[in-house]
Amino acid sequence: MRAVLVGLVLGLAPATLAPVATAAELRFSNEGGFAIELVGDGGRVELSTIRGTGGVPVRPPGADGPLPVEPFGAAGAFPALGWVLGARAGSTFPVSFFSGNRLFGAEAGGVVAVTAARATGDGTYALETTAGVSGRARVDGTHLEIEAPPELPVVSTMFTLASPDGEGLYGLGARKDAFDQRGRLRNVWVEQQNLSDERLDAVGNAIEPQYTFPNGAQAAYYVVPALLGSRGWAAWVDGTALQRLDLAASRSDAVRWGVASPKVGLTLAGGGLEEASRAYTAREGRAPSPPRWVYEPQIDVLNEGEGEAAPNGARFDGGPRVKRDLDEIAQETKRHRLPIGVIGIEGWHKVLDEEGPEAKAYFHGLRKQGFRLSAYWNPFTAQQGKGYAAASTADLFVRDAVTGRPYTLITNRNNPANLIDFTRPGAREFWKTQLDRHADLGFEGFMEDFGELITEGMTQADGVPPQFAHNAYPVHYHRAGRWAIDEQRRERGPDYEPWFYVRSGHTGVAGATSGVFPGDESTDWSPASGIGSVVPAMLNLALTGSGAFTTDVGGYLDIVAPRTTPELFARWSQLASFTAVSRIHNSTGKKSVFPWDAGDEGLDVYRRYSRAKMRLIDLVDRWSRRAARDGTVGPVRPLVLSDPRLRSVKDAWTLGRDILVAPVLEPGATSRRVPLPAGDRWQQVRVGEDGQLIPVGPVRSGGQTVEVATPLADIPVFLREVDARLVRRCIGSGRLRVELRGDLGSVLGGELRRGARRLTTRLATRRLVLSKRSLRQGRGALRARVRLEDGRTVRLKRSAPTCRPARR
Repeated sequence: MRAVLVGLVLGLAPATLAPVATAAELRFSNEGGFAIELVGDGGRVELSTIRGTGGVPVRPPGADGPLPVEPFGAAGAFPALGWVLGARAGSTFPVSFFSGNRLFGAEAGGVVAVTAARATGDGTYALETTAGVSGRARVDGTHLEIEAPPELPVVSTMFTLASPDGEGLYGLGARKDAFDQRGRLRNVWVEQQNLSDERLDAVGNAIEPQYTFPNGAQAAYYVVPALLGSRGWAAWVDGTALQRLDLAASRSDAVRWGVASPKVGLTLAGGGLEEASRAYTAREGRAPSPPRWVYEPQIDVLNEGEGEAAPNGARFDGGPRVKRDLDEIAQETKRHRLPIGVIGIEGWHKVLDEEGPEAKAYFHGLRKQGFRLSAYWNPFTAQQGKGYAAASTADLFVRDAVTGRPYTLITNRNNPANLIDFTRPGAREFWKTQLDRHADLGFEGFMEDFGELITEGMTQADGVPPQFAHNAYPVHYHRAGRWAIDEQRRERGPDYEPWFYVRSGHTGVAGATSGVFPGDESTDWSPASGIGSVVPAMLNLALTGSGAFTTDVGGYLDIVAPRTTPELFARWSQLASFTAVSRIHNSTGKKSVFPWDAGDEGLDVYRRYSRAKMRLIDLVDRWSRRAARDGTVGPVRPLVLSDPRLRSVKDAWTLGRDILVAPVLEPGATSRRVPLPAGDRWQQVRVGEDGQLIPVGPVRSGGQTVEVATPLADIPVFLREVDARLVRRCIGSGRLRVELRGDLGSVLGGELRRGARRLTTRLATRRLVLSKRSLRQGRGALRARVRLEDGRTVRLKRSAPTCRPARR
């Protein structure tokens, strides 16, 4: 077979990031039709485009908003690589609440396909086409740059990946409707909250499964143009243009990927699903792991809609109510013996004396009681806001594209405000001075909310058109937050441990923070935006570097949904305790979601599971550090990483490698089915009074799905059975080498004894050498006690021979 070889060593990364171990090469094949192939070890093709031009060379008016539609189905164009010639139209919502969401959009025209790639030297290739003119490709490391023929009126680039029926397709950001997204249509466009109500699910499902208004089940605040396949590959596209993916919805063996730009940067990676994820984060960025305090249970004060709760917003008058909430949280947490360690405060700037000495003393008092504090920010700046004058003087606002004056938008709280332009010189320095306001009062954490609002009527200092600036806005915004906290840590010293989490995102945000919440979940059981939507979003984010996931325990958005019930609160608390960050956000209109308002049983569930969360901090912290260091997926891991046959499971996961979690996502459920990964044995546990994991029932073999009872007190949780043994061997000079072997996962610590005498406390090293003197101490067998990261203690015993010095 004749082919053009392009040397792409996957895993090359900046010096600050660990390289990826696997290697592969990208091959342009011209025989039998043009194709792009990713070839791994032994010449195996790990990923490829389809071969040839594929289908009718016409692009029908496929819609991208408010719901994506592909009217031609399998009869449409599916080129290995090509371009759409014709016209594109589109607009976003220009008004409050859904500002920036896709209002309508479509493209139509003919399709020009690539027929061959010819090397032209220096890593460049001419892309011959059905139109008789050539495009261009350049290879740089792991990256492929594609440019359309300059003679053609191109509106988008299109390529089609081959994907066999049954392959799982993941990623693309915080997608709530599915983990395995095969058979779905997707826009890569940052969009604000979509509304649903479980009581209206039957109506919504008539439009599409898990419909939310107005942009459908596929809409998400946090999106990334990165797709991963269960066969062990990843593909991602650079840039912030609108992208549209047909994930084998129209044609069962093909993923069609469209990018609204004549130039595209494409990267492919293989070597297995986790290795492909590592390659993505190595190139696009890995944030530092959060400080340990972040993993303690968190609770926010209420947000009752008393104006903008962000410090630069308009007309917030809820300060006294915020203080009452804080006093209640401090009092009730102590009274009910709850291990809440972090309080999030929306409206913190209006507690007491407007950020003065009295407020500082009050917040310092909360710190003395053991609470860390987390603030709230968004990029809105109203004239009443404390930061308005400085931002206006420095000319830091997004401008109106017609008048050139600062663009005035109406926020979700119906207040006029301006939006910070983070592309302007001085914007990040301004943002740091704003974040210093909460730091000066003793806060270390904060949320950066919003970031989805750029519309056609706006322009920014970098001159990027709105169709590209929309997705880029959250990247500039959250990178400014990252820069600010890095500066704060340098200025304030090692005892200051800042961290922040975000709602909106695109490629590059995971390099600023791994902390993401998937949006304002509704206070119900709905799989569209309630508790049922949480796990798919978490699993998709986990594969693209956003491991410090946090959900709104009990839900948050109750504009149309009912108030959180005690049962829903209990089930959500159980779910969140086995994730990275457990946080109660509280409701907007139907009063509190405090644990002590959930009834005796709900309060008991929260107390026990929050104590379990505290016991798991070591595990979560270790996995988060691994993710930051080398791109290991964690602490939450999809089950497909444990067992490829579980590629479509969207309602269970492992925390680390060894804790299998299967939350209850339906009201009144008395049992649920739990898939157990093959190759291991699993012990069910319940959560004890002090948060300990207590074995119940028999150990079960993996590779089966079991039916498990689900009383309100507990959800199904299983521990992987460990396989461990002590191995000892005499070595030179009469010494004894002792090794800890087996599939133990991560060992946090341990000790080795002989009889009643302790020989060492360094068993976590897994290998140690005992001297002749040590062997003479104590009698009897060697006994090891090993502490694992999931809290278990493993005890092992082995006879201890007397090792004599070798004869001369």
